[in-house]
Amino acid sequence: IDHPLHLEIKTKVNSFISPFLEVVSWPVETGKSISEWGSDVFTLYIENRSLRIDNKILKNWRQVAVNLEIENTRLKKLLKANPDTIETLISARVIGVSGGPYVKSVLVNAGKSHGVTKGLPAINQNGVVGRVVLTGMYSSRVLLIGDLNSRIPVKIQRSNQNAIIVGRNGSMLDLMFLPVVRDVVVGDKILTSGDGEAFPPDLTVGEVMLIEGDNIQVRPSANLDELDFIRILNFDKKALELNYLMGHGIPNEDETK
Repeated sequence: IDHPLHLEIKTKVNSFISPFLEVVSWPVETGKSISEWGSDVFTLYIENRSLRIDNKILKNWRQVAVNLEIENTRLKKLLKANPDTIETLISARVIGVSGGPYVKSVLVNAGKSHGVTKGLPAINQNGVVGRVVLTGMYSSRVLLIGDLNSRIPVKIQRSNQNAIIVGRNGSMLDLMFLPVVRDVVVGDKILTSGDGEAFPPDLTVGEVMLIEGDNIQVRPSANLDELDFIRILNFDKKALELNYLMGHGIPNEDETK
């Protein structure tokens, strides 16, 4: 009924009950605000947890990247290690170490399937490591120059005198079988001589550190206790001589016959 009295009564009633409605609405509004706040907090929690997981993954990848960078640096140094005249057969990773009072050798992940054969020399970015003594299909064992059974023909870089480097199962090597009138001093660099067709000439072996009478000790240039990658050389002296002769127009023995 659209009557002035009705409208006035309705207005007064609304004015009277409006404070009560406002008081009643407070919990509803408060609950709504708390609900929205809780939802925001939960969303932030989920986002924070996701970011933590992403951060952990990124840290792992960062460590992988750092390790790869270190490995790449070592490989680059290794690639510059051997003379240009000697071809590298394969760069192999050290996957096992046999260290003890009677043997010093390492196992590498390259074998017959990669062309590795017994007797091939092995080096790293610092110098001579050893030579292959046993080959499997996918792995090989390298006898280190520090082993008691290791014998390497060498020469003193400064005086060009020949000698033999002998392993002693320790951190040092023995320089033996020098000429009667020897010319060696502390600090002399020791290189492979190429004699015996075991190693190519002029590879770095070590440095003379101690001279006490006939006891001459050499520190190897390669750290034999911390090997990671080694380079196996494709050293075939007869093939190298043939290439040299043909490259210089000199007939070899077979051609002469």
